[in-house]
Amino acid sequence: MLLLLLYWPAATAGWVSDTLGWLEALQRLSFRDFVASKGFGVPSFYQLTQAVTWLLFQLVGANAWAWHLIHLSLHALNATLLFSLL
Repeated sequence: MLLLLLYWPAATAGWVSDTLGWLEALQRLSFRDFVASKGFGVPSFYQLTQAVTWLLFQLVGANAWAWHLIHLSLHALNATLLFSLL
């Protein structure tokens, strides 16, 4: 509940400008094209993150509340895992 209160401003802020291009690419590109698109040149698991992003977009679309709840849940899960490890 505390996390929901802390993240409330982000939940009500809507989409920011850099996300609009990302949403447009998700709607326009196929899975293969979206996953193979180039990032900003930083070595990472870019294809994995792109695949997860594409999958989540297929599940919830551009619903900002759904994205917020997914990320809030992942944050809570990470905090729980960290607590249990330490």
